[in-house]
Amino acid sequence: GVVIGYLPQVVWSVVLSSVLRLRLALSRVRFVRGYRRLRRLMESQLEESPDAQDALERRAILDALAGQLRRAIDALQRRLATANPDSLAARHNLGVALLQVGSATQGIETLRAVADERMDWPVVLRNLARALTEEGRLHEAQEYCRLVVDLQPESAPSRNHLGLLLLKTDRVADARQQLTAALERTPKNANAESNLGMVDFAERDQHGARAYFHRALKRDRTHAPARVNLALLALLARDYLTALAQLRTTHRYRPGYAPARMYLGITYFHLGMRALSRAHFERGTDLAPRTHEIHYNFGTGALREGEFDSAIRSFERAYELKPDDGDTLINLGIVEQIRGRAEAARQHFEAAVHIDPENPLAHYNVALTYDSLRLADLAYRHAKTALHLRSAFGEAQANLGAFCIVQNLLDEAREALARAVELLPRSPVPLVNLGLLQLLQADMDAAEVHLTEAIALEPRLAVARDLLGRVFFKRAQYAEAIEQWQIFRELEPSNPDVHQSLGLAHYYWGDYEAAVEFFKRYVLMRPNEVGAYNNLGLTYAQAARRRFLRYQDVEATKGLGQVTREMRELKQREREHLGQAIFNLTRAVAMNAVDPVTHSNLGLSHFFKGETEAAMDEWREVTRLSPAYARARAATQLSTYDDSQLVVSRLDPTTRVVRMPPISADFHYLLCDALPRLHYDWAVPWDDLARVAQQHRYLEDLRDALSTLSPRLS
Repeated sequence: GVVIGYLPQVVWSVVLSSVLRLRLALSRVRFVRGYRRLRRLMESQLEESPDAQDALERRAILDALAGQLRRAIDALQRRLATANPDSLAARHNLGVALLQVGSATQGIETLRAVADERMDWPVVLRNLARALTEEGRLHEAQEYCRLVVDLQPESAPSRNHLGLLLLKTDRVADARQQLTAALERTPKNANAESNLGMVDFAERDQHGARAYFHRALKRDRTHAPARVNLALLALLARDYLTALAQLRTTHRYRPGYAPARMYLGITYFHLGMRALSRAHFERGTDLAPRTHEIHYNFGTGALREGEFDSAIRSFERAYELKPDDGDTLINLGIVEQIRGRAEAARQHFEAAVHIDPENPLAHYNVALTYDSLRLADLAYRHAKTALHLRSAFGEAQANLGAFCIVQNLLDEAREALARAVELLPRSPVPLVNLGLLQLLQADMDAAEVHLTEAIALEPRLAVARDLLGRVFFKRAQYAEAIEQWQIFRELEPSNPDVHQSLGLAHYYWGDYEAAVEFFKRYVLMRPNEVGAYNNLGLTYAQAARRRFLRYQDVEATKGLGQVTREMRELKQREREHLGQAIFNLTRAVAMNAVDPVTHSNLGLSHFFKGETEAAMDEWREVTRLSPAYARARAATQLSTYDDSQLVVSRLDPTTRVVRMPPISADFHYLLCDALPRLHYDWAVPWDDLARVAQQHRYLEDLRDALSTLSPRLS
């Protein structure tokens, strides 16, 4: 009754798993029996003759089959050191053992030396091609793989390997030819079907690629590369749930398949499940520590999460594995730039430009770095290069316009920003910079239109609020300017400029008391700026003058000699304001004793307070410092005094231009290599040992088959 309740495919999985377990147990018994018999024979030979060549080689291969690779290497090195050091089989096996323990450089050099002497030995050529492929040296691997195909033209795995190498080096037509030949020789070849799907994908035929991947799964439903590539197609279509289903199925079949872990990390990242994403990336790096793509994508995810230390470690590891990858260097530079290390970022970006001079992202990011270092000419030049390489690069157009504004190339800036608005219709950045350009050119109506559009796209963009406030201020629409700057202040309360702007707007609007409060905050934030004390002191003087005029109005209303409580308060506030005015202006004079404007304002404050002699001293100093300014001030009646020097602070394009953030290269959806787990072939000249090695390989294949079926029970 329990069995009947299962689906037929589950029942079949149970039966097949039981059969595989039985075959695995029998194979283990045969292997252990043959292994022990050969071990006893080898030990007896070594007792009789410690330096026997056959016994040393047998010991090495048996140790390798038992997983004791270091002992195997020691035995082979002893074998080569004692007698016949030119034995090609022993040297080949030493190279294979070195590869399996991770000494890739030594292993490749050892195999290459053997291959130079025996170019007609397929085993060594095949192992050398596999090792070079694992190290990413694809062009060298192609040469040796082609030699294997020439020696064994009917070998489908060799043609499949060669076709994949040709595909990875962008020789798509040659790859299709080799893979088609491999499929003709073994029609039920899931690897060839999957790789032909990758060829179609490289030719942008996603429908053909999907068909090949499905055919590969019909041949072998546990074929991990085909299923992962189907997940890749779903990822590119942003169908994350379908991709997740395919990848989880692959994970059940092949828990140790590193590309599946990588794409699971990417999928979970897009679904917002950060903890699962990180866990799969970390497991992927454990399974394939020498795979560049896994470290690269792990670093990209960490960068987007703000985990900069983890991102740097991953990108540095990816760079070690693939030092000629410009995108890795770009992302390293972006992390350094975000952390405020402009010099380190510049070095990474310059290296990326040197390695890949045709990469527009490299030129774009190095331009941003040069701009942050105030190297405007270099920034402009690299931005132009980025646009030459990719004309529809909207972010580069926007930043080129910003660079042109800084260099006062206003006509070119207008063209670049207009193009950026077309390319980035949903971005407020080019609209803000276009509004800034029109503000500098005194085209207030157009500036208001573009800045209003930018705010509609991004209401919390502080610089757009600031510039729109400046537009209203230039038009003397002080209430509207105050409204925009108040929002700017809420967005950036620690920005000193917004307090000065609000003080200026309230000053010209006639609200001196409010202006005083904003100027006081500005002085606290910029205590070493002369203009801050000058503006604060003058505003106090104007507020005091307003109190004096108000006192006269009240006195005229109530009658001469009638001092009321309101009048006493007005007089008290006038004296306090004048004291503060003289204090702040005296400090401004101490900071800059040759500024006639500050001396003039200080003299005015003394005059308002009734200190005529002190006022005359300051005005004599004004005459000495600048006679022309003194004559201009003398022509102004003191009773209607309104300072003409208090104007909106200078608009500095280098601080007001909005730059686009650096563009990190997106997740690289690189097709997984579709190669089986690398099994290096040992040179075994003895029939009895060859049978044991074959049983060992069969044992591993049974374990793999069982691992793909046993999870189906859950």
